[in-house]
Amino acid sequence: MKNENAPTILPDDEKTQVLGAVVHLMREAGFSDGFFSPEEQAAFQSELDSMELSVFKDISHEHMEAILRRIDVDIKKLGLEPVTRKALGTLKDKALQERVFAAALHIARAGGKVVPEELKYLKRLKEKFHFSDAQVEALVKKTVSA
Repeated sequence: MKNENAPTILPDDEKTQVLGAVVHLMREAGFSDGFFSPEEQAAFQSELDSMELSVFKDISHEHMEAILRRIDVDIKKLGLEPVTRKALGTLKDKALQERVFAAALHIARAGGKVVPEELKYLKRLKEKFHFSDAQVEALVKKTVSA
């Protein structure tokens, strides 16, 4: 029996689940301070456009819109925390985790300054992805030089 209170994020196929997790975690970097600024929205879109991941291949605009709507419905129905926990648990691939962290950093910095709420979110990603300080430093350097 399906738990109706469990976050669905998206349909059950793995590709869509991973895509939904990536989108949610990146977008949450912009929303973490309560305001998704136009600069953060542009950085989010830029990150999506630049990702050359197999999970994004053959994803239509309509499918992406459906993913965003589904995430929003789940957040409204269940709250942000369960949806974020599900998204964090979905990403197992270290390279993808690094890419999401770097994208989240870029999005958080897009507003001109990383505010305490955004820093708290980035620290949470670091902990959940089990990144060392050295790994985070390397990702920060890579993001700054990009």
